Amino acid sequence: INATNIKVRTYMQYTHTYHANDRSNQSKCFQNYLDFHRCNNALAAKDQDISPCQWYQSLVPGLVGKWDEKIEQGTFPGKI
Repeated sequence: INATNIKVRTYMQYTHTYHANDRSNQSKCFQNYLDFHRCNNALAAKDQDISPCQWYQSLVPGLVGKWDEKIEQGTFPGKI
């Protein structure tokens, strides 16, 4: 082992930023967003108060704007 190998190992050790939970959290947020719209549509069709549905949307505040834009553009990948 020489000094170059040690530097490379140290660099590689600190640049790893992937976390498996990032994907699973995004998947859960996406499902909650779909559930929000389904809840909203179901209660609105029955002329009922839709405030209970707000719980789903509060879980994904960072992604809601992006997904709302995709719905407006007609490019949202989920079935609502």
